[in-house]
Amino acid sequence: MTSNQNQDNKKDSARYIQTVVPNGALDKWDAPMPPAKVIYKINSGPGFFKGANKADIYYTGSGASKKYTNPFYASNIPAHEAIPAFINNGGYDWSSFGNPLPNYGPYGFWQIINQPSAGAPVASYGPILATKNAQGQVINPGVPNADWAGHPTKVEVYSDNHGEAMVYLNGFWNLNLSAFITNGAYDVPPGAAVGTTAVQALADYPYLRKHEAMLSNTVSKTWTWGKQILGAEPAPYPDGSNDPADTRMVIQTGTLTNLQGTYPNETAMSDKKMAWVFVTNPDGFPAVGERVDWTVEQASGSGANIPDVTGIGVSNYNDITRAIAVQHGFLAGTGGFTLNPQRTIGRSWTKCLDPNNASDAAVMGLFLKFFPTLDPADYAAAAIEITSSVPVMIDLQISIDEGILGTIRRHTILTSARQIPLMTNRLQAMPTRTEPSTWAM
Repeated sequence: MTSNQNQDNKKDSARYIQTVVPNGALDKWDAPMPPAKVIYKINSGPGFFKGANKADIYYTGSGASKKYTNPFYASNIPAHEAIPAFINNGGYDWSSFGNPLPNYGPYGFWQIINQPSAGAPVASYGPILATKNAQGQVINPGVPNADWAGHPTKVEVYSDNHGEAMVYLNGFWNLNLSAFITNGAYDVPPGAAVGTTAVQALADYPYLRKHEAMLSNTVSKTWTWGKQILGAEPAPYPDGSNDPADTRMVIQTGTLTNLQGTYPNETAMSDKKMAWVFVTNPDGFPAVGERVDWTVEQASGSGANIPDVTGIGVSNYNDITRAIAVQHGFLAGTGGFTLNPQRTIGRSWTKCLDPNNASDAAVMGLFLKFFPTLDPADYAAAAIEITSSVPVMIDLQISIDEGILGTIRRHTILTSARQIPLMTNRLQAMPTRTEPSTWAM
């Protein structure tokens, strides 16, 4: 290799790591700032911090067309290998070059570099989700500590070349939900305020302090509960109205028997029902994989149970119910099975609805007939069929395992003898919740 080739290779290497990205404009972004150490702290209230990846925030497009719009996304800290990272009475909290070891490599904005303690623990504290430290002491939520389980309440990051820094604040930790205990579980109404978090940020010199650090104003965030359970009881709507009791998500299934009248004034009944629940998590996203226990309670000798049926088409009533699939009496894909020989107790899990699956698409269409103002893609679903050999009142008990929140219970009363008017044989043409009799139990 000639000396000229060596020089060319050095130029290529320098070009690869250069920090000049020309765009033809001279503005404030052409004056890069050195990193500042930014410390975020929760002063009071629930929640914890999570690191933010700048590359997940500033970009356009996706795949091969993805472009990063706000350079830079990483930096060497210190800026040169000759600068020692760690020194007495100062120094960085990062070592890109291993002087001294360890060698962390480039710092990616805005990775959390430290989780210092934010206060002393106390001997005991009672609210739900309180977390213990390594010594087994429960953390005081008024002045939270860093949490050894991964819920830090005080974190440090470095700002980027524009002087910007970010972290995420998550409110689902250290909540006090004692006001919402029902039947031994934390059954919180959707939209309820469950806590307020006070946060401050402090900007400090990254290496040696020349002036006092700068403290921000206090920012408060009020957390509202996003979890919903729809289907087992009359459904509240965003405008404050409520459905009548007989519009619960219990529909006729099986073969409908015409009792009297002619279309469109027929009256019919079926020996089968199908009951549903639709669930979100506290953030308002589908609560996939939540365990649902079903108990069918009825008068003695009625034989009401969860039928062992599998197939596509729970009902010949209309085009939508003809497309819904069940497995052993449970909504297909929810892993359902019975827990006793009488098939009156069952267990399944909620599942996400896939619009590309014919059965799930039908369930989403059915959902919109009950809840036309909501989006079925925001909910996970579970359902069972119920059959009875004689007319009887049935109390369907539904228990939803919410993990640390406990087991939330719902129930609905239905009668296997209820007659319904066949107002139309096409669900697509049916009115929505303004005519509950169409979907009476």
